[in-house]
Amino acid sequence: IRMKGDRMGYYSYPGQPYQEWTAGYFAMDRWDVSERIRMEAQVRGDTYSEVTTDWSNRFTLFYDADDQDQHTLRLSVAKAFRVPLTSLRNVESHTVPVGEFPAGNILYAIHVAPNKKLNNEQTWAFEGGYTGKFSENITLGLNTFYQRVRDLIGYRSEDHPLAGVIYTPDNIDGGDLYGGEIEAAYKDKQKSLAVWYAYNLSLIHISEPTRPY
Repeated sequence: IRMKGDRMGYYSYPGQPYQEWTAGYFAMDRWDVSERIRMEAQVRGDTYSEVTTDWSNRFTLFYDADDQDQHTLRLSVAKAFRVPLTSLRNVESHTVPVGEFPAGNILYAIHVAPNKKLNNEQTWAFEGGYTGKFSENITLGLNTFYQRVRDLIGYRSEDHPLAGVIYTPDNIDGGDLYGGEIEAAYKDKQKSLAVWYAYNLSLIHISEPTRPY
């Protein structure tokens, strides 16, 4: 991998080119527990040479509340992750020039230092839902979720009396996310119409700036 810095030289990727490899493994299965209960399992493992091996999954339980399969309840648990890629782990930056040494070296006030020991950002999700078909044309959906995120990546700052401010990417903390939605839909051979309402609440437990999750 060869990364490009900016034309002004304010940020760069020392030590390149980088050699990294990834591999993924995926399995999925579905089975009927009884006439009304179904289960689905999805599991994936990923190996990143410069980070770590991690896994993600989704396990879902379906329950048909009636014999005609018109009303279905769903419960799911899932885990996912996001890998800190090369551009985040290896970037080095020097901005805001404030002076120049006699030898011609420029003194900068703000710096970004690389961190090659970042962990994957993680999230666990718990979901519940209902889907109902009340006629040939009308359906209703209700869904809710809770997510716990951790190891979110942000930048820690350190004031240095000579070097200025040094920012270093790090796994800072996490947060909790809640939400729900309702959707009513009508569909026939000529048209379809849907109305819905969704509510989401994010409680991020950190004081440092982070990447958008």
